[in-house]
Amino acid sequence: MKISQAVLLASAQAAWKDKFATIKAKKALQGTLGLRSADTCSAAATAKTDEFPIENGTWDCPKLGQDVAQINCKAKCTSGEKNWKKAGISVKCKTPPKIRVKGIKTGKNLACHDPCHDLVESTEITSGELVFTGSGKMGSKYNLVCDDGVTLGRVLCSFKQGQFKSKVKDFETACDDPPTEEPPTDEPPTEEPPTDEPPTDEPPTDEFNTLTNSISSGLDTCTNDSNFPTGSRRQRKEMSKIVGGVTAADNAWPWITRLFLRETIGSGGGFRCGGSIIHSNWVLTAAHCCEDKNEIFATFGDLHVTNSESNEYTLRSVTWFNHPEYGNSSDGASMNSDWCLIKFDEDILAADPEGKTRMACLPESEPEHGEACWVAGWGQTIFGGSSSSELLSVGVNYMSQEYCVDKTWYNSLLPDDICAGIPDLDGNGFIDGGSDVCRGDSGGPLICPIDGRAVLSGVVSRGSSCAWEGLLGLYSSVFSAKSWIETIIANNKKNCS
Repeated sequence: MKISQAVLLASAQAAWKDKFATIKAKKALQGTLGLRSADTCSAAATAKTDEFPIENGTWDCPKLGQDVAQINCKAKCTSGEKNWKKAGISVKCKTPPKIRVKGIKTGKNLACHDPCHDLVESTEITSGELVFTGSGKMGSKYNLVCDDGVTLGRVLCSFKQGQFKSKVKDFETACDDPPTEEPPTDEPPTEEPPTDEPPTDEPPTDEFNTLTNSISSGLDTCTNDSNFPTGSRRQRKEMSKIVGGVTAADNAWPWITRLFLRETIGSGGGFRCGGSIIHSNWVLTAAHCCEDKNEIFATFGDLHVTNSESNEYTLRSVTWFNHPEYGNSSDGASMNSDWCLIKFDEDILAADPEGKTRMACLPESEPEHGEACWVAGWGQTIFGGSSSSELLSVGVNYMSQEYCVDKTWYNSLLPDDICAGIPDLDGNGFIDGGSDVCRGDSGGPLICPIDGRAVLSGVVSRGSSCAWEGLLGLYSSVFSAKSWIETIIANNKKNCS
């Protein structure tokens, strides 16, 4: 009897030991894959918000794409008005996700009052009308359509300023001034003498370089010596070629890293950002990603969040430095100077099991206006939607600040602000939409091909909406931060390679 009891006890202890080992292993796996479980929960939240579209409004889901216990979505008007204090959607991130809808009556559409509607009603358009085409975060958009059916251009109404903005001069009466025609004449038309000068009324065809969504192959990457030269100019020219050619499926962005940032060490929840390797021990990202965080995991060699690539690996850091001017609103804005340097004790490149990881090149100047560049990340594919499970890249043109202010809703920019997006190709006076960074891409790289090198020209910082006409993402200029970057790295070399 005693022997039997001893055997049973030993068996029970062995079973519990195996069970505890299984639970421990499962928790460890969940810790490494916790970020990936966010995709299912975010997809459920996005699907539910799609069931309740908001006229002149949108659903705001701040934690969409993050590894959190619950995602809460609030109904918001694009004009900033608060029409619903109780309407909301919450999703508990379980398996399967549990969804709760409150403050919304079945079959009743949600609609925001558009303050621009009253302004349009009180504005007299002679021989024409303003035809509403849609609303964005900054205002409402209209086409100026004359009574003869001709569309003369775009008119925007600003929610904040309560006024119109248009490239159509005197748009209220523009339909009354059709192009005048010369009376017929029997005289033969006179011909102008030939000239080598291009027509002055046509915009230059080469102002913006042709865009591609895939980064160019054969770009040079950099080394510690080329990014941070200590002696002769020869060291700055020492480069490292991207291995095997650059394609979207194989090491196209060997300097990019996917960051998972936690406010509390060891907690399950966190935030997702991008970053770029600029030194064998340092990654550059956005300050707003690092703000109030206590633990950062950086995954390198990653193409698909849900798959493990052969050279994918993750390093941990608890040391980083935000730029001291970030959060300082004395210059009129608190969100510029958006740079954060993350330090790793390990050699990032040496940790790669296949030796594919590379570092981007630091800039020696700002890109030229019109340069064709690229940005990449795992952020939302549409505003308010789910984060991408695979690394996506898109081509954007670098724009001068003068062009950016003239062609967008931005009234002014700070010296370290960079504009990059799709230029005004349709000639309506506002930059085109369709391609842009979005939430979740923060901290990621804006790469421009300068002198055959993959140059990190900007860090994804902020913006209004995503890929909307008249709006584009703003980047923090890396060239503006070079002196600070060099100082931080030089003063923190301990434990670094």
